[in-house]
Amino acid sequence: MTTSLPQRFLASFALFILTIACVAAAPADDIARAVTAGGASSVESATPVQFVRAYSSVLIRVKESKRCEYLTAAIKLRTDLAPQITAATLRAHQPGVDESCDWVDPLIRCAIAAAPTAKDAIVRAAIQAQPYARECILAAAGVNDGTQVAFRPRGVDAGNINSSSLGTINPGNISGQGNVQSGNQERVTICHNGTTLNLPRAAAAAHIRNHPNDTLGPCQ
Repeated sequence: MTTSLPQRFLASFALFILTIACVAAAPADDIARAVTAGGASSVESATPVQFVRAYSSVLIRVKESKRCEYLTAAIKLRTDLAPQITAATLRAHQPGVDESCDWVDPLIRCAIAAAPTAKDAIVRAAIQAQPYARECILAAAGVNDGTQVAFRPRGVDAGNINSSSLGTINPGNISGQGNVQSGNQERVTICHNGTTLNLPRAAAAAHIRNHPNDTLGPCQ
């Protein structure tokens, strides 16, 4: 029995929608797997440190062009941790020589769009994570010069999630092969024995895997 054209079209369209749904769910699935691999029974029951540590271990494998997508997924999974998640995302960025606002603007906008009621806390956490990008952060959040003082960094507003409190990030626990693969030579900043190192992504992942006290981001 042959299949009519409308039936074939509907089947193809359904497959297309299913594929889009699977792709859209990928970041949330990656983060959820990392959370359970990190020892939490579920995303909801994970402590702030467990969740942000797991998210950071996923983020180190993600290209910068995809980080807004992962940031949004993480905040939707744990809206209560929006400031900490935003701070972790910004700390993963490696500043360039001629840095502009292009990298930070979409991240701040994505974070605020995912958790609009946490806007003030997100901005304060972002400034604490990357103080040199303060003006870019304020501009992305739509904050004018007259209200900048309200967003001065405060340790408590970032949820006290920094490189020391995150503990060891072990991407090897997330990857099926026990290592992190990268298709490019993007560089990543890590803290090694109190010294900030800037390494190629694969080397940074290996460092974190082999040195229990190394953490993602600069030393605090």
